[in-house]
Amino acid sequence: MTEGTMSNVADAAQECATTGATAIADATRDTLNHGVARARDLAVSAGDWTADAADAISANSVRGYHAAKDIVRAQPLLAIGVALAAGLALAALLYRRE
Repeated sequence: MTEGTMSNVADAAQECATTGATAIADATRDTLNHGVARARDLAVSAGDWTADAADAISANSVRGYHAAKDIVRAQPLLAIGVALAAGLALAALLYRRE
């Protein structure tokens, strides 16, 4: 091999390595961008789900409060009995011995 041929081979190898490194960098950048976009989409979805769940819990709490208030107004003795039974059930669950 002559010096010119070796120089051409070296230049071609350098160009090939540069092209390969650029392709790897581009693929890595694309993968990273896709991962970041996917993570951002998942975070937005989780935020939406959390907001919906909080709204549902809030609405159910208000509905339960109004139902209890109506029961207390309509039948106070029944309400006291239910509250007493619920308290006893909770106490039994909290202080039970296994």
